[in-house]
Amino acid sequence: MKFRMRKALLAGVMGMSMSAAEAAYIVDTGPGNSFSALSLTASQQLGATFNVAQASQITSVEGWIGQGTGKIAFSLHQGARPEGTVLFSTVVDITDPAPAFRGAAGLDWDVAAGDYTLTVVGQGNFSGGMETSPARPLVSDWLLNPLNAGWVSPGVHFGWRVGADVNPVPLPGALGFALLGIGALGARTRRRG
Repeated sequence: MKFRMRKALLAGVMGMSMSAAEAAYIVDTGPGNSFSALSLTASQQLGATFNVAQASQITSVEGWIGQGTGKIAFSLHQGARPEGTVLFSTVVDITDPAPAFRGAAGLDWDVAAGDYTLTVVGQGNFSGGMETSPARPLVSDWLLNPLNAGWVSPGVHFGWRVGADVNPVPLPGALGFALLGIGALGARTRRRG
């Protein structure tokens, strides 16, 4: 019985040291704090580009959105422009028109290190907006509407948050400890068998 308890404890420690993830916002501009807002509709889309420093699992995407109710769609594009390949997409139902971070949680969007662009568009007759001037703006925000010849930089910034579980590479010491534990388990099992 003691041996099984030690084995389970050691396996638990090894699992935690090898697969520890750190939940955090990898993008957090803060909310828009201006009285001005750009419309978010089915024909006017907004977006922003950000960088992921290491392999991560995106768990939430949000924009500082208000003034409308209905469905909006968030899409994650590969690369530093909104024209990149859509990797993931989700639709969110906005039921409260008060400005707040609105979006989707519980996502499991696995991404490698690199640049990504998050876009948001109203679905159907959704008509709301995104207030401008967050405290920590991203470098590249985007606007697409029927008057543009494609995506353009609007010269203003919006509020965005992207949550992720960052999966760090195991440290050499933790990896060595895990291998030592596996070896010890193997040796004990052989002696008892």
